Amino acid sequence: MLLLTFNSCGIHNDNLTQSINQLADLECRAINLREQRFSLANKLRFAEDSLRLKNTSTGLEVNQNMVALQLQKDSLLKNSIALADSIKIIMEDLFAKKLTTDKSKKEFNQELNKALIKKGCLVNR
Repeated sequence: MLLLTFNSCGIHNDNLTQSINQLADLECRAINLREQRFSLANKLRFAEDSLRLKNTSTGLEVNQNMVALQLQKDSLLKNSIALADSIKIIMEDLFAKKLTTDKSKKEFNQELNKALIKKGCLVNR
């Protein structure tokens, strides 16, 4: 578990540690959704390219596949927007109430990156 001490406040804040872990989980989900969107975009491009070949025997199958991919796209988009909204609300609250100095924001971002690396969602740079 991460332990944060903000020197500017001089206090340990378990709620902030909890927020970092919560945000790291949400960010990991967002990264996963982004990867799914990229994969889906590639599938859609492939299906569109296949339709351009005008092979009538596979045209119907490809068209049905495109419809299924479009439904998947709509679902991913909906989930991505909801997740982004959740992250935004948490971040706005943190930055308005707890992370009011540049130093505390920097320390928070460093701890969040550490949590993301620990969870395997972010490659150590």
